[in-house]
Amino acid sequence: MRKEVIIAIVAGIAFGVILAFGIWRANSALKEEVTTEIVESEVVSTPSPTPDELDIALARPTNYDVLTSSPSVITGVTQPDSWIIVSGEVKDYYLKSDDTGKFEQEVEFVGGVNQLIITAYKQDGKSVTDNLLIVYSTEFLNE
Repeated sequence: MRKEVIIAIVAGIAFGVILAFGIWRANSALKEEVTTEIVESEVVSTPSPTPDELDIALARPTNYDVLTSSPSVITGVTQPDSWIIVSGEVKDYYLKSDDTGKFEQEVEFVGGVNQLIITAYKQDGKSVTDNLLIVYSTEFLNE
């Protein structure tokens, strides 16, 4: 009986050492994959837009925002003195940007996903369009 106990202890120790070695190898292999190399990247500068280029930069809300109040204000920047059309789910809005190019419009939303199409027109007839998806829900109100 004493012989069987000694064999069981030696077999248990051998099994434990093999298991511990396997775990150590798996951890060291995973750590090698996690380490990252620092790669030198080339910085590419984008040319700044010329004053003749027409573009829309929306300040707020951003795409896929969840709003809890309607109506809400849409703000952005485009070329100065451009005509802007904001097409919403409920109503279309027609406005003009100020001398610095800023614009702001209060827009009414319906429950759920709302798509806004914002189009800016220059005096020469050129236009640019930007789409904005907004979710309006009163379920997220803090009470």
